Amino acid sequence: MERTKSAHRGFTLIELMVTMSVAVILAAVAVPSFVDFIRNLRSATVANDLVTSLNTARSEAIKRNATVRLCPGANGGCTLDWNQGWSMRDDANAQLQVWMAPPPGAAIQQANGNATIEFNGTGRLTSAGPVRINARYTGCTGDAQRVIRINAMGRVSVTRTNCP
Repeated sequence: MERTKSAHRGFTLIELMVTMSVAVILAAVAVPSFVDFIRNLRSATVANDLVTSLNTARSEAIKRNATVRLCPGANGGCTLDWNQGWSMRDDANAQLQVWMAPPPGAAIQQANGNATIEFNGTGRLTSAGPVRINARYTGCTGDAQRVIRINAMGRVSVTRTNCP
């Protein structure tokens, strides 16, 4: 019985170095894009949380056929800082629901209108004119900022815009 020799081949040092070089170059190109992707995703998440809250408040106002408001500040009172969370309240100022503060690094700023956003029993915005809220994440670049607009009819829309 004769044994056959099988050739055991592996990678040469040169092949390994070329492969590692290609991997490093790909990583160097991909990582900055991935960081921008994560920032963009975080901005979208912050904006979507607020949009969900606005739609919930509008729906609750229609359901109750009464004024319901969404106001910044989650700790029992209405403040001017959306970054501390927000709460939904009824006509009697009873707290209906609370949303906790967004994660660190989020920046939510109301650009115009009253700090408190009120919807009447038909779902319309009670304040004069449309409301605009900017939502972004620290280190925002490009068009990663989200602008949330609420028109007089109470409809909420989100658009992307360039970061400041």
